[in-house]
Amino acid sequence: LHDMAHDLGYSLLPIADFSYISDEALLNQYSLFHEKIGRFAITVRETLDDNRVERHEIDKLHFNAIEAIGVLTTLLKRFEGLCEDEGGVYEDD
Repeated sequence: LHDMAHDLGYSLLPIADFSYISDEALLNQYSLFHEKIGRFAITVRETLDDNRVERHEIDKLHFNAIEAIGVLTTLLKRFEGLCEDEGGVYEDD
């Protein structure tokens, strides 16, 4: 499925059930997002350091971007899991 999506120019991101979440889990996901976006920023800087862009650098940028987007998507789903209107349960650790 991932190969088929890639061939069509799409990425697949797994979505878990986050109808129950704690402060710690939410904070960990938020921190992970910053780690991944930081890795993407470093890759951008490294790509531009030599004033040229090569295919392997584009591939690395793509990988790091998709990884950051996946973590962000999970973070958003975790927030949705807190939504009381949708039966979410929030536990203050």
